[in-house]
Amino acid sequence: MRRVAACLSVIFCCLWQSCLAQAAERTIWLVNIGWHVGIALPIDPAVRRAIPELAAFPEADFVEIGWGDREFYRAENPGPAAAMKAALLPTPAVLHLYAFAGAVGARFSTSEIIGIALPDSEFTGILQHISASFDRSAAGDGGELGTGLYGASSRFIHATGTFHLARTCNTWTAEALAAAGLDIEPGAIVTAGSLMAAAREALARRRIPR
Repeated sequence: MRRVAACLSVIFCCLWQSCLAQAAERTIWLVNIGWHVGIALPIDPAVRRAIPELAAFPEADFVEIGWGDREFYRAENPGPAAAMKAALLPTPAVLHLYAFAGAVGARFSTSEIIGIALPDSEFTGILQHISASFDRSAAGDGGELGTGLYGASSRFIHATGTFHLARTCNTWTAEALAAAGLDIEPGAIVTAGSLMAAAREALARRRIPR
């Protein structure tokens, strides 16, 4: 009887620890809009502390964040000249925040999406990378550069770093994933397709028993 009780106790502890581990996980999403992959995060108090710029969106449940060339990203109809300049010359960067309510999949229903569950330590890593990408020393209204691509629920904000062919918007997103502990090489990432493929491969390697 004692052995049975001991076994049940061990099983209960394992199940409890598993539940705690799952509860501590938070999901992020890679959102591929075609030429660019952004990162969508659930907004909670920790995210709001790390990204105080979200104070402009008190009702939002999620934020999708992208980094890219300041001129190209903000242009309504960027032409070939802007694309060539962005690719060949190191140019100032910008962050784009899109805050919204409702499910990520519903908001980006026509986009390719990958969900990634991260434990707290890895979520903290990606959050630190994103927070460090804000140039909060920039002049202006909190570093803002105006309304974003989605109207009043989005903003362009001064960012650190420079954009060029060896460090594109997708390289930045890959850096964020690497900061979260994923086995991914940011320097090998240029296009949205290469990033999504690398993310899937990194997640597959995580599932292989060691």
